[in-house]
Amino acid sequence: MSNFPGLWEWMASEISQKSILVPQIVIGEVERICEECALWVKGVNGFSAVEIDGSIVSEAIAIVSWLGVENDQFGSGVGSNDILIIATAKSLGCPLISNEAKQPILPANRKSYKMPAVCSASIVLVDCINFADLIKASGQAF
Repeated sequence: MSNFPGLWEWMASEISQKSILVPQIVIGEVERICEECALWVKGVNGFSAVEIDGSIVSEAIAIVSWLGVENDQFGSGVGSNDILIIATAKSLGCPLISNEAKQPILPANRKSYKMPAVCSASIVLVDCINFADLIKASGQAF
């Protein structure tokens, strides 16, 4: 994290101002991958993770149904955490930041859809951008 201090300062500012929102479920995923990163996010002034509420659960149920997932039998695409993250973005009207690659050809089985494909589905319609696009859109230079 000592590399690119300007980037981290900008991200901290965006998180403090609630321009970047972090669902609680993402914190758990980050902790498994990079505990240092999770501690950094939690230590940002004004940080509060977005908790799952009834609106998010309702969106998630609709997405699960549309995907055709039954009895928690997910395919090779999104999993339950991904669906909660997408549902959070939809419920809050926010773009979703994911570095998951877009699928050039969508699989016949929706259970194989990755996050960008689910986000672009007509029942979801959430902008899904990668981290580089977020930085470009910000106009910041580091």
